[in-house]
Parts: sequence; C-alpha cells; structure tokens
Amino acid sequence: MQDEKAEAAVEVAREALRLVVEQHAQGKGGANSTEQLGTARAQLGQALVGAGRFALAVEQLEEGRKAFALLGDKRREAGCLVGLGYCALHTDQPEPASACFGQAFKLSTEATDVHGQANALFGFGAAREEVARLNLDKARLSFKQARELYASIGNAQGLQQCAEAMGESGN
Repeated sequence: MQDEKAEAAVEVAREALRLVVEQHAQGKGGANSTEQLGTARAQLGQALVGAGRFALAVEQLEEGRKAFALLGDKRREAGCLVGLGYCALHTDQPEPASACFGQAFKLSTEATDVHGQANALFGFGAAREEVARLNLDKARLSFKQARELYASIGNAQGLQQCAEAMGESGN
C-alpha cells in the first residue's frame, strides 16, 4: 500500500512538472517561471525519494536547488539539499551526504528556518552514524585479518591483542 501511495505521489508530481514545463515553453510562466520550475522539480525529487528512487531524485532535486539558489530562496534550497543528502546516504555515500546536510544547515540558519535546521541536523547525525558504522566494520575486518595472520604464525600475544580490540569494538 505504501509503495502504491509513493508511486502515485511520483505520478502527480511528474504531471505537475510536465504542466509547468509546458507553460514555460509557451511563455506563460511569467515572472514566477523559475520559481514554478524549481518547485515542481523539488516536489518530484522529494516524491522520488519517498519512492526509494534515489538516482532519479538527484537530478530533480539538483535542478530545484539551482532554481532556488538563483532566486536567493535559502529555505527551499536547503530543503533540496536535505533531499540530496538522503539520496547520497541511501546510496552508501555518507561523506557527500554529510556535505549536503552541512550546507543545508548553513542555509537554514541564514534563513532562520528552525525546521530546516532540525531536518539538516537529523540527516547530518544519520550520515555521521553511517560513517562510524562503516569505520567500525572496517576496523573489525582489520582485527579479524590480523588475528588470522597471528594465528598462522602462532603469536599468542597478537591473538590476545586482537581479542581485546574486538571486544572493545563490540564483538
């Protein structure tokens, strides 16, 4: 049921973008054309994030971000950056995610948008947690590999050090 709702949201946002692009092409967008395009792209990007279609969401969110940056709309630019951060996070790229969340926090602060600041900090925390998890996994792998090598040469002291280190890292 959730997947159906997410896909329905994507289709509604896609249709809204199509209509805005069509108006823009006909010169009917007026002075708000950039804002309308940015909004439609950001909404489609967020709908794609909700549907778990992160690669497709990136393009839409980035285009929305560019439009809002051009308009000087820091609040909505930050919203796009939060979405981009989650796309990076969900595709195992925690460092770029951290950069997006950090930039979103800066913009939200400048825009005095407390909700945006909270969203950015939450995402930043999730990205840092993922970096820590990945680093912990790498550390555990190194200890296990070292243990195997110490075992192969009969080094009891090295085996003891590995056991202690692995115990300290949660094994």
